[in-house]
Amino acid sequence: MKRNLILILLCVMLANPADVLAQRGRRSAVKVKPVVNIDSLLNQYLFEQALNEIQQRKETTDVGKQPVEDWESKEEQARIGANMITATAKVVFVDSVVVDKTAFLQSLRLNAGCGVLGYWKESFQSSTADNKEILHTTTYMNEFQDRMLFSAKDASGKMKLHCQYKVDDSWDGGTPLGLVGSDGDECNPYLLSDGMTMYYASNTTGGLGGYDIYVTRYNTDTKKFLKSENMGMPYNSPDNEYFMAIDETNHLGWLVTDRKQPEGKVCIYVFVPSETREVYVMEPESQELRHLAMIHDMVSTQKENRQVYQSARQRYSELLETSRSSASVAVGAVFSLPIYNGYLYTSLGDFKSDKARQLAKNWIDLSRKRTALEKELLANRRNYSPALKNTIIKQEQVLEQLDDTISDLEWNIRYEEQTKLGVYK
Repeated sequence: MKRNLILILLCVMLANPADVLAQRGRRSAVKVKPVVNIDSLLNQYLFEQALNEIQQRKETTDVGKQPVEDWESKEEQARIGANMITATAKVVFVDSVVVDKTAFLQSLRLNAGCGVLGYWKESFQSSTADNKEILHTTTYMNEFQDRMLFSAKDASGKMKLHCQYKVDDSWDGGTPLGLVGSDGDECNPYLLSDGMTMYYASNTTGGLGGYDIYVTRYNTDTKKFLKSENMGMPYNSPDNEYFMAIDETNHLGWLVTDRKQPEGKVCIYVFVPSETREVYVMEPESQELRHLAMIHDMVSTQKENRQVYQSARQRYSELLETSRSSASVAVGAVFSLPIYNGYLYTSLGDFKSDKARQLAKNWIDLSRKRTALEKELLANRRNYSPALKNTIIKQEQVLEQLDDTISDLEWNIRYEEQTKLGVYK
């Protein structure tokens, strides 16, 4: 008996150490849990899984290898995402285009009545600032060009939204809006035609990540803006959302974000704005809801509202053909109008006379309408039938009236600008 036991022990001792280690390795491999990337979960909108993973790691000794604030930051982001995704708004997306981050205004197509958008460095005619990030922020000027919203650095070094008014021919110094509950940077404002509702971007505490889009409304009683509301999903993401505008005339919205984009690029999404917020009712972790929340593909957002999409797509196509954005009017050449010997204006910024500038805006708007009407008229002539006869006659009359009005406007624009230039002294 003893001899058999000794033989067994000798066999074990003489066994290949590599085989023993391999067996141990196989046993230990079964017990090792694969490491899950928290950022990957957040980017996939798996916020509940991210919360569970973070909680499990915080309960292990490994948590000491990473600063506590990092865990707290990711945990807060996951918690915010888990709350937001359950209130994902139903939004129909029409189109998207990828452009340079520092030049996205040129790609917007807004009606002239939406106001004038520009870049800070051009609006203030300066290429220097205490905060270099301000140079690439955008400014908003109302349709009458006597009110401007912009970012300026406060005592803490943060970018805060300010407003200045034009009295006679000069601007006041500007005053901070003092938005309630905002402890971060604020930039890229946009005001609706009501003069009360404002959208802007901010990286304040409580956002989903980076810059988020917020909305606030002016209280005429207190003369201050109400506490801002985060626009939630699908407008915001764990990445940066820089700008949002709504063209009420064309009933189209524009969202600028760097989600899923390489460095230096942003994606401009065109969507259909709605009067009231309607949300999807789905399981938070369902793939369908996650895809809708992150704008995984635009087709999914169009399924329930094909008629809404088709109508918006038609408006958007017509807009691309017949109009240029007011943003482009502010920052680039979009027309050619001889004013006087040697003076050829190509943008609203060229005008010295406020009255001439306003007349020029009307001239641009009417010129766009004329182009659209002429296109319809040509189409009706090509597809002529007795039923279209009265329509064609009416369109020809309106076109003739527009030509007379545009001609008169050109004369008045030149007169006002030449008077400002001192031609008639």
